Parts: sequence; structure tokens; C-alpha cells
Amino acid sequence: MDTFSSKIVSQQEFLSHRRRVFPHLASDAGYRWDFLRTFAGHAPDVFVLLDPSGAVAAGSAVTYRNLAGASGGTLRIGIMTGSWTLPEFRRQGWFTRMIQHSSLLARRHDCAALTAFVTAENASARRLLAAGSLPFPSRYIFSDPAARGPAFRLPEILPPTPALLRQAHDSHRRDPQEKDAPGTFRFDYGEGDFREQFFERPDGVFILRFDENLILAEESHDAIKILLLPKGDPSGTLRLLRQAGAWAATEKNKKLYYFTTTPGEISLLDSQGDFHAVPGWFTYLPLQAPYPAPPGAIEIQLGDKM
Repeated sequence: MDTFSSKIVSQQEFLSHRRRVFPHLASDAGYRWDFLRTFAGHAPDVFVLLDPSGAVAAGSAVTYRNLAGASGGTLRIGIMTGSWTLPEFRRQGWFTRMIQHSSLLARRHDCAALTAFVTAENASARRLLAAGSLPFPSRYIFSDPAARGPAFRLPEILPPTPALLRQAHDSHRRDPQEKDAPGTFRFDYGEGDFREQFFERPDGVFILRFDENLILAEESHDAIKILLLPKGDPSGTLRLLRQAGAWAATEKNKKLYYFTTTPGEISLLDSQGDFHAVPGWFTYLPLQAPYPAPPGAIEIQLGDKM
């Protein structure tokens, strides 16, 4: 690998480059959400990479989270976040350099692994796997707003009150961990970090209540995003998604968007004609030597993502 360097730049400069690649993801509010929030005392590392002449070629960030195990124990991880490569530097190995530099930053925070969210067909996925990452299967799940089906039961729409915040936080900590097999991990939050990640999002959130089930959701211009729902057996998840999807189609004329890494849900949702499942990976690149045992499974919902 030839010589490259990195540097920290201003928010304005970072966004000016990123805007060339992702015009719709280069707002000041998005930058604050993606790159300025501290979790468990660890601030994100935001950087650009320079070619030997000093020209900016690519940029990214490493954000930091903790994973908690069903049988106890925690792992700190770094997450590659908001990565981009300028058009004139594509297919020149810059994402591989980005993995190298992100790994260095994550090691400085004593992370057990560098992780990333990628779709299976993305070239970045191939580079992460070639670097030695372990692939945890994921699915990006979308409903078809045209396939409305029966409306089932309309949900009660609730605002995110402090009482519901505590209820959601307690449920997230307790469920599904109590049902998980040993070796299963998921994102771990104190109450303040949980409130910021799930309730204080830039676009606002609301709660759909179907009987005793509370679903935390967010509305975008074309979708109802399911950020957090109670986990049980996969058939129960499918039932809730169908109820929420019918409501989104009938009342909002929008598709439903859900994300999962739960193997049983993946297997079931892959076979449903009323949902479109996009395969992906949550990649896990071990960094520490001797390496701690990697998770056997990782439970992630859409609200855990940036």
C-alpha cells in the first residue's frame, strides 16, 4: 500500500467533500447527529485521508459503542460511519486505507473490534471481509405500500413521554437478553445514551401501540422506520410488522423499513412475499491480541444504527 496521511478538518470542509458524494446526507443537523455525539465517554473520530500530494481523497468517522453479552461481559467496538470516497479517487484502494486508519483509531480506544454496516452487494463489504472481518448476516426489510392487505387493528399513536422512555429502556435491557443463547450480544446503553439514540432523533419519534406491544418509529419522506420493537419469536415479529405495515400503507401511503440481524427473523422474512429483504452484513474485525472471543450472535435493530 502506498503512502497516505490523514487529518482532522472542520465540519464545513468535511461536508463540502461529502456533499459531492451524498448530497442528501450532508446537512449540518446530520453531521451533528452522526459525528458529534459522545457515547460512554468516547467522542467520534472524524477524519479525511490525503493522497501523497495532499489532496483529499476520502473521509469517514469511527463512532464508539458498547456491546453487552447475554451471559455477562461487555465489548467496546468502533463503527465505521459515514464513509465516502471522492469520484476521482474511486477504485484506487481508498476504502482499504480507510479500514486501516479506522482500525488504528479504534485500537487507541481499546476496542475489541472495528465494525461496519454494509449491504452484501456493496464493494465495501468485499474489502471488509478481505481484511479479516467476521460477517454477521443482516437484512434491510421493506414492505410494499401498494400491497395493503387487511388493516388489522389500528394502533394507538403515543408521544415519547419520560414514562415510555423508561419502559422502552427497561424492555431493551431485559428483552431479548433473557431469552438469548450464551454468546449473544447487543448494543448496551445507559439511560441517557438510550434517550439520545432512540428518543432525541433529528426527525422526531412516536410510538405505535398494538395491544401491549410498543413500537418506536420515525417517519421519513417515504417510509415509516421501525426503530425498536419488542423481540419474541420471529412469528410474533412478523405479525407486528404486518400490522405496522398495514397502518403505514393505509394511513400514510408509505412503506415500512425494518432492520434485523436475528437469524430466525431473517429466515422467516426472506420467505415472505409482502416484504422485500435486502441482504447485508454487520462486519466484525477483531483488533485486540489475544483476541477476546467474538460474539456468537449480535442483536441489532434499526434504532441502534446512526
